[in-house]
Amino acid sequence: MALPTTYLNDVRFDLRRNVAYITDSSDQGPNAFLERLADGPAKPVLMGADGIAISADGSRLYYCPLASRHWYSVSTDALVDRGIHDDEVAATVVDEGTRVVSPTGWRPTTGGGSI
Repeated sequence: MALPTTYLNDVRFDLRRNVAYITDSSDQGPNAFLERLADGPAKPVLMGADGIAISADGSRLYYCPLASRHWYSVSTDALVDRGIHDDEVAATVVDEGTRVVSPTGWRPTTGGGSI
């Protein structure tokens, strides 16, 4: 869903499923996704996403908030299944923590690392 304030930025193609995933990097209003809190209603996210990647086996989509090194992932099966409710998709989100790129790939960091 593209809103008037949407800033479409990065795109990753999953050719196994013929799907494209696009980040909304806007900081000007609600992004095209919601934050679901355990103790309250869903609300629009006001900070965009910038980094995006698909796992080698295509099972997870990784993303991070704009100006952050904190990564999350979500099940690609849940994202492409139109029969799954948003709450069920949100239940597949994993907080991957803070990571940096090293010559051998992704590695966890205790904070303050550099890319």
